[in-house]
Amino acid sequence: MKSEVAITRAPSVVASPVHLQHRQTAARTAAGSGGAGGFGAYIPREDMERLLESVEPTSLIGMLLRALWQSGARIAEMLALTVADVHYAHGTIRLQTLKRGRNPDGTKKAPVFRLVPVQADLLGYFGIRVGLDFLKPADRFWPYSERWAYEQIRRSMRAVGFPENRCHPHAIRHGHAIAALIAGVQLQILSQNLGHSSITTTAVYLQFTIEDRKAAYRGVF
Repeated sequence: MKSEVAITRAPSVVASPVHLQHRQTAARTAAGSGGAGGFGAYIPREDMERLLESVEPTSLIGMLLRALWQSGARIAEMLALTVADVHYAHGTIRLQTLKRGRNPDGTKKAPVFRLVPVQADLLGYFGIRVGLDFLKPADRFWPYSERWAYEQIRRSMRAVGFPENRCHPHAIRHGHAIAALIAGVQLQILSQNLGHSSITTTAVYLQFTIEDRKAAYRGVF
């Protein structure tokens, strides 16, 4: 039985089964201990699926959680999403990449946008929300503050028993990255999806593949 959290309207290499088991074991250990390799705790796939099952998918919080999970976006990037940024025919959403820093002369860098693939179910929920709220192309799906989003996400996570150190939107972003690598997504593709300025930033998630490397080396020499 799905229960919608109350909303306050306020301003390619495929992993083998053996490798997958090693990665998932390492991932569960790191997720519970607060993460490793330079980033915080994250949400494993099975826990994220449980969270998504607990909320109504067409609700504002249900859509937001699903959008963050499928895209790996930063919370501020997703809150800025407008109706015009959803490309139904191509199965993508357009996000403005944040954390771009400044030019050498101190001026802000020009805005950069990226296209991120999402699943058909999320696109369908977007379409439902457009119809229910009579949204126009320039309207945002979530015209609320980051504080509102943080509180709604924390409330949803606490409701399904997540430990406090994982009750944070960025834990979803980290979980997306780990799930993608476990599934065999190439690091370069993941880096583009996350909007990282350097693949070195994305490579921190490879810290979790040490068990995979150990398994691959067994019996080689």
